[in-house]
Parts: sequence; C-alpha cells; structure tokens
Amino acid sequence: MIRAIIFDVGGVLMRTVNPVPRRELEQRFGLPAGGVSKLVFGTATRSLC
Repeated sequence: MIRAIIFDVGGVLMRTVNPVPRRELEQRFGLPAGGVSKLVFGTATRSLC
C-alpha cells in the first residue's frame, strides 16, 4: 500500500547533481538547453512556495 508520495519540485529536498536526465527531457520534448530548469525554477508557481 502506498502511504505517501513526495514531489520534490524545484530541488527543495534534493539538488540535481547529474544534468543528463534534464538534458534528455529537453531533447525528448524539444526544449532548448536549460528549458527544464527554466520551467521548474522560473515559473509563477515557484513564487507561491
């Protein structure tokens, strides 16, 4: 039974040490280099935290 799900949006609990997974997501979805970081760290919802 799953008792909890933790979402670490924005690296609050864990920082990204290896950038390869982000680069792969950017390539997969056609985003420019740094696009995933911009979506996570540079959005209006970030200011709600």
